[in-house]
Amino acid sequence: MLKEVSDEDSCCAGCQGRITDRFYLLAVDRQWHLGCLQCAECKLSLDTEITCYSRHGSIYCKHDYHRFWVGI
Repeated sequence: MLKEVSDEDSCCAGCQGRITDRFYLLAVDRQWHLGCLQCAECKLSLDTEITCYSRHGSIYCKHDYHRFWVGI
């Protein structure tokens, strides 16, 4: 979900840096710079993906999530 930054300070879950851009992503109840939301395994940028998956605090693309976690 693409959100507009409000006046409150926002911290990116990926790089821990302050979000000062006009827009940011909201995924898994955390805020991300557009370039920081990426798959923990293959590093695919997830800023244009419709879905992303989370397990043990890491974010995955659909392919890697299913490869590592589905069927266990």
